[in-house]
This record gives sequence, structure tokens and C-alpha cells, in this order.
Amino acid sequence: MKIQSAFLPNGGRRSAETTLGHYLHSVRPGSLDSPDNESAACEEIVRMGRLAAQRGWVPAGSGDFSIRIGACLTLTHSDCDKGRLSIDDVAVFAASGRPPATVSPEAAMHLSRYAAEPSIAAILHVHSASAVALSKVCSEQGELRLQGWEMQKAFEGVSNPEQELWVPIFPNQQDITAMAAMVEARLAAADRSRLTPGYLIAGHGLYAWGSDVSQAWRHLEAFDAIFQAMLLTQQQEHHVFR
Repeated sequence: MKIQSAFLPNGGRRSAETTLGHYLHSVRPGSLDSPDNESAACEEIVRMGRLAAQRGWVPAGSGDFSIRIGACLTLTHSDCDKGRLSIDDVAVFAASGRPPATVSPEAAMHLSRYAAEPSIAAILHVHSASAVALSKVCSEQGELRLQGWEMQKAFEGVSNPEQELWVPIFPNQQDITAMAAMVEARLAAADRSRLTPGYLIAGHGLYAWGSDVSQAWRHLEAFDAIFQAMLLTQQQEHHVFR
């Protein structure tokens, strides 16, 4: 498949010549690479969506995935079944322009992160059960504090699992632009040495990012592993060891 332009008609959707059957055959779970063009970025988003669906992280069409390629962004359309994702479900548009109306309504959360940190190349948003549960239980604290989890070393720049790290938790709201501004204001004022490459929206889910696709996916996996371990530990402390 060849993309003729980075700015596609019909709200960013591709023609039906690239069928779901073709991508079921050609895109398989595997190592995530750093795409160097819009076409490769769309294929990586398809792959990540399928992988996330296999793990139960994006139920009922939830979640969204984006990759930055130069001055362009690739972003999933709204309410796509990630387990059946195809490149027809991915929009390509100018990062400095207005997103197509068909993309995720949470596009502003992606755009604001890319604008704040030019080093970010991929942003992954999931509604995994572990992230949703912890974000709700700990919402009043405004953050999760991580310390002593070996998996913390999967975060870029972290070599000591005893280092205290913070995962900010933000209240959910329907004004996405206002929520994105709130997120960026808090992250800009925070101690960057303690921040993780992600944050939680209370009762909603997790945003994670990286300087390339592989790093963003590694961060997502690390968050999920730590969150599941935290929930299991809390359950045991409350119900087993009393």
C-alpha cells in the first residue's frame, strides 16, 4: 500500500482498497519498530491496537493511539474496535492543524503532550482494569507513589527500583481541552526527576508515552504490571493477612 499524501480526504480515512483481510494477514503481533513514514506509523498503530485488545486493555472501543512523524500525527478514529483495527481506522493530519472530526475526542490530550515535549514520538491511551481501578481508588490522593517495584526499571532513565516515582492522577471531565490544559500545567510544575512517563485519569484510564513506539509500549506494559501487583498486594493485605 502506498499513501500519496500525508493529508488524506474524507476526514483522514483511506479507501477500501486496503481491506481488513489483508491486514489480518500482514500485521501480526511482534516487535514494535520505530516507523519512519506515515504508512508505517499507521501499521504500527494497527499492531498496537490489536495487541492491546488481546490483553483486555481497550474494551468496548475505548482507548486511542497516536504516533508523531515529523510534522504529522497518526491517530485512531473514535470508537474503533481495537481488536479489529485496520488502517482505515487511523487518521493522518498535520500536527499544527485541526484534527479530523472523526478522530478520538481525546485528541487534545495527545496534541498537548506532543507540544509540551518534542521528544515524545508515541502516546498510548488504554482503559485497562488495573489502571481504571487504581485511578479511582486513589483519586483523592492525586497521585500514585511507586517505590520498590523492580518493574520501575523499565521506565526510561530509571535504574534503581527504590527510587520514588509519582504517577499523577487527574479528575475526569468532559471538557477535554480544559482537562489537557490542567494536565500540562501540573506536569510542567512537577519535579521531573520523580515523574513517570504516564498519568492516570480518575475512573477513566492511563496515558503513557515514549521517544519511540517500542519505548512507549514498554512503558505501558510496565505500568500495567506494577498496577496489577499493587492491586494484588492490597487485596492480600486486606483479606488474607488480617
